[in-house]
Amino acid sequence: MTNWIYLKGLIGSITEPEPGLRLAGVISSVISRNEVLVRTVRGVFRALNYRLPARVGLPVIVEYENSGWVVVSLDHLVLPELGNVHYVPYHHDAHEFQRAEGGDDVVWVQKQQFTPLLVTPTSPPSRSVRVFPGVFVSTDLTIKELSNAYLVDLSEYFGDRQRYAVVALDLETGLPTVDVYDTAPQILPGTVPLAQVRLRPGATLINWTDILDARDIPPTLGAIALAGITHTRMIARYSNGQVYYYEASNDGLQNAVADATAGDRIIVQCGHYDCPVSIPAGVVVDFSFSLYTGIIRGEGVAVNFIVPEE
Repeated sequence: MTNWIYLKGLIGSITEPEPGLRLAGVISSVISRNEVLVRTVRGVFRALNYRLPARVGLPVIVEYENSGWVVVSLDHLVLPELGNVHYVPYHHDAHEFQRAEGGDDVVWVQKQQFTPLLVTPTSPPSRSVRVFPGVFVSTDLTIKELSNAYLVDLSEYFGDRQRYAVVALDLETGLPTVDVYDTAPQILPGTVPLAQVRLRPGATLINWTDILDARDIPPTLGAIALAGITHTRMIARYSNGQVYYYEASNDGLQNAVADATAGDRIIVQCGHYDCPVSIPAGVVVDFSFSLYTGIIRGEGVAVNFIVPEE
């Protein structure tokens, strides 16, 4: 008994604190995600923490409840200016998908939360839409930027029937483009889709329900690859370091030759052509061993074409 009295005298009363007792303290150590050690004038206590970040040195108020200490608030007398301190504990793992020690409150983020190159209604809504700024990869594989929000006026495309406007990004100019379709919209080579906008007959404004987000995030690298595949199926005219593409058809061949000037070289997609062509002087047309049954005129050069036997 003497030893017990002596020990009690050394550490003070060991009776349980009154429920509701509050003490000021400082977080001195982090035990686990929701448990910390708090140093107070009465000693260091283990406390549950569901309200504040588990940050060593953070001044807090603890309260005794249900036979244990709980962090209830910041100590605003010690920390009158909150600075960058937030009011919730670290809990990102609870919002992560398929996390072994979390994931009980998974956050499903709407696509519109990703704002780069997002197409939105205007404020207030009108017959125009806005394209938010963003970074993209151009067709020459350089990084470019749409640095400011871009306003796209769709007023002229409204009619007496429902139509669909595809707002896309031209990878060469870096500016939004618009193509309108009566039925299923398509994506033109060298562009990446941003949104499909429904144009309702008689509508005076475009709202969120009219905009279908068509961004493929990240949007541009796949489009560059697709453009390259598309170009292999087209007639190419090389002129002064630039490349111009034409449809791989009789009309495309004639247009390429008509646009050509001395020094140009035209590479024809392999196929069957039967149109007459007049090749200007100094121009070379490489038919890539295409079957050709037309008539060649002019002072230029035609190579690698096959004439069928009679």
